[in-house]
Amino acid sequence: MCGKKSLERLGMRNTQVFVQGFDRPNISLRVDQFTAEGDKVEALVHRVRWADKPGIVYVATRNNAEQIMKALAGQNIRKRFSTTPA
Repeated sequence: MCGKKSLERLGMRNTQVFVQGFDRPNISLRVDQFTAEGDKVEALVHRVRWADKPGIVYVATRNNAEQIMKALAGQNIRKRFSTTPA
């Protein structure tokens, strides 16, 4: 949802909307391609270990999240697990 439609769905009326860009040099987006699932998880664990903290890892499914949590736990990396419905 965005803009006017979001406000309508939320039932908000007589609102003021402020739209502004922002510079967040501490946020980055990276895409890597892997042919093997194990290589992908290993690379993710490595990046989490060495990344500035705190951080967020988004995954597509609960099963993916649980797999990554186990891999992080195996490396004694502190973590929290949260699910949010799509």
